[in-house]
Amino acid sequence: MTALDTSFESGASDAQAAPRFMATVSRLAAMSWPIMLGAAVMALLHTGQAGLLGNIEDRQPLYLLSMLQPWYLLFFAFLEALAITGQVFSAKSKSLWPRGGLKVSVPVLSVLALAVLAALLGLVELGQGLLVSRFALLDEAAFAVLPQYLLSLAPFLLFEILNGSLRGQGRTLPGFAVLAAAVVINLATAWYLLNEQGLGIEALFAANLVSGAVAAVLIAGVFLLQMRGAGPAPLVPSVIRTATLLAVVGAPVFFSMIVSFFSSAVLFDRMAEFGQEQAAGFLLSVRFRFFLLIPATALATALAVMVNQAETESPARRSLLLSQGCMAVLAIYGALVAGLYAAYPPLVALMAEAPEIRQAANGMLRLLLPTYLLVAFVVFAHVILENLGRGPRVLAWSLLLETATVYALWTYGTDIAAALHILIASAVVYGTVFALEFALLVRVQARTPAHDGAGAAQA
Repeated sequence: MTALDTSFESGASDAQAAPRFMATVSRLAAMSWPIMLGAAVMALLHTGQAGLLGNIEDRQPLYLLSMLQPWYLLFFAFLEALAITGQVFSAKSKSLWPRGGLKVSVPVLSVLALAVLAALLGLVELGQGLLVSRFALLDEAAFAVLPQYLLSLAPFLLFEILNGSLRGQGRTLPGFAVLAAAVVINLATAWYLLNEQGLGIEALFAANLVSGAVAAVLIAGVFLLQMRGAGPAPLVPSVIRTATLLAVVGAPVFFSMIVSFFSSAVLFDRMAEFGQEQAAGFLLSVRFRFFLLIPATALATALAVMVNQAETESPARRSLLLSQGCMAVLAIYGALVAGLYAAYPPLVALMAEAPEIRQAANGMLRLLLPTYLLVAFVVFAHVILENLGRGPRVLAWSLLLETATVYALWTYGTDIAAALHILIASAVVYGTVFALEFALLVRVQARTPAHDGAGAAQA
């Protein structure tokens, strides 16, 4: 038994070993760092694609890419719902049911993904009048390339479903390695087609298809290697389990992201009313927060996998894992937020040349940065709760709190100072609510009897 495993407490009888705090932190770090780097690599991909389009003479492709971004966010919400469903199914298969069930779950989720994508393409085609003429969500040029854009992302659906299933088995490094290679292929292909072949936005679509196909094939190979030795699993129970997790885990993830998407759109629109410099300053503060939250998401994903894998172990162990993970995240983010609070003025200066934008961003960060500790905890708790079957509660709270925040901004956010204080109050309320939800989860886990792994495997 290594230092990454558990150590037995004196006097323990038939209970499992209680993990030491540093052992839990070490396991979290080992599982989460590839997820963190993977998120950073995806941010690099989107920044790189925009940079490539921004350095050609024709400005139309960059405009089209910006018009397509809301559709990417909706696509990403759908992708995450499927990936997290696969991840939870995979983690639970370590103890509750045969690992061979992944041979059923992955094809079911993949077929569902392609079917929904085909339905979305059909709805887009039928809804041209509504999208372009009535609601002005797209202009004619953007609408013309939207189907190609959505199709170009299809291979990434398959990649993420397979990658989520590997994460559930504790294999986080292969996904990062494959994704990093895909990003290099994507940007190299896009550069060649843009600069050597003279293509426009179609260069990005082709790059998405090529890199996505390579990523899907490579991760499928890793997945098949991981499945070596996994015996067969009963078809009907595996399908039922997948459908149940889609309803309990996947659907709340999707709708929670949709709620956040619409509230963010309203928030940016409100900030724009206070002037372009305030909108730009707020965008910079959001960028800071985005990169700061990558570790929270990665750590929560790793911890959720560990707890789901421990379904057949003692309730005390699962509860302690959650408590230790929470303490680790709060300690890490206390240091990160303190460091960023001391360093943000020079960082803002690197990101913005205009004095008025620097002033706006510095003023916002001075007030908002302390709340980033709360925001990080909320994101951490959000991911944990969704992965442990409490997604409907997360969705309900998200809908209620986001609606209240939007209402307060539109009613009382009459100037930038009032708007910022509303955001601070929202962060405090969010932190309080999710702290209570997390504490309730820890309590429930401590009282929930361990599942009978052998019985579950035979079901």
